[in-house]
Amino acid sequence: MKFDTKKSLFILLFFAIGITSCREGNSIYNPEYEPSKADPVITSITPEDGYLSGIDSIIVHGENFSDDVDEMTISFDGQTGTILSATPTKLGVRPAQIIGDEIEVRVSSRGAINFSNTVTYKLEGAINSIPGYNQTHNSTGITRNADGDIIFSLQNESGANQGIKVWRVNNDVEDYLPSSSNWVAMKIGPDGLLYAVRGIYAVYRENNGGIDNSPYAIGDPSESYRNLDFGVGNYLWVVGDNEDIIRADISDGSIERFGGSEEVYSANLRAVRYYNDQLFVAGSFEGTDGTTQQIWSFDVNDNSLSAPQHIFTIEEESGETMQILEITFDEDGIMYLGSTIGSGIYTWSEEEGFNEMYPGLIKASGFSFTWLDNFLVASITNNGENTRHPTKIDIRKEGAPYLGITN
Repeated sequence: MKFDTKKSLFILLFFAIGITSCREGNSIYNPEYEPSKADPVITSITPEDGYLSGIDSIIVHGENFSDDVDEMTISFDGQTGTILSATPTKLGVRPAQIIGDEIEVRVSSRGAINFSNTVTYKLEGAINSIPGYNQTHNSTGITRNADGDIIFSLQNESGANQGIKVWRVNNDVEDYLPSSSNWVAMKIGPDGLLYAVRGIYAVYRENNGGIDNSPYAIGDPSESYRNLDFGVGNYLWVVGDNEDIIRADISDGSIERFGGSEEVYSANLRAVRYYNDQLFVAGSFEGTDGTTQQIWSFDVNDNSLSAPQHIFTIEEESGETMQILEITFDEDGIMYLGSTIGSGIYTWSEEEGFNEMYPGLIKASGFSFTWLDNFLVASITNNGENTRHPTKIDIRKEGAPYLGITN
């Protein structure tokens, strides 16, 4: 091998300059450097028993934090979380999307030399999709029975109905009823039978192992029934694109209509929920300024409607344009709305206003809801997928009582 004298001399000269520079104090390392801030310290995290992955928000308590969000960072087993608010002793944090019982949490502060101490924390998954389903499936109406089984109407990728299925408590998925219809809303009644609507003028009830050919409460051909919910007694409230709000008596299949001078009776309604002796409805309202999405309520006395009250208009409350497809409440009275944009689920209360739920974990549309323990069960799209599947969403609280079944 030929020896390159010029190259060797250059290398020796480079190292000599480097050694001389170190001796003259030009090294990057400065032993006399004084940090502008003390190292941060984590003392505790609340809630103490753990929280949900990727969900706002946990509180990290400690010392030597900054009140500037941009100066702080936080990691969960090396994955970055989002700091939403900061004070010198408290950080509001959205955890990283990671699941584990002993996740190592550390924070850093700009100007401090070292990371904080390490604290372990538990994060659980907020989203639990139905097993065995992929992007070629699509679910519409969804409900549950007294045993906690989730019942849903299923379509394939071309829109052809695949029957009514059941997601059992033990995680098995089985056939529930054969059907070739697209059921847009379903509810289990106090008799343990399945009631359903599919956009025409009838409420169907399961009979002799089927439902397609069993219209039970039949309306007028000009009507369209799109959603339903049980109130007290044997009464089922039904809404759609009708001149009136419908009340069906499941004892005999008879129908009574409620109308009036207020526009809410004749609006194109897509959502209905009986809650706290009131009937709440949501849908499209035609006005001089175009179509708006509105939420209304009625007092229910002796199974009759009175005192319609406008709760809010979606466009005014949220600043967004969307269609409302479903409505329900949790045990604290917070309203949940299924929508066609964003995460597909929004919450509303007088205290907290209108908010998108779990952005980044689920996406529209929120087509149909039911409750199981502390889970809002929704016909929703899990993030990264393209079609709606039944999904259990951990809310950490139970839903408001549902009057159709006995839990």
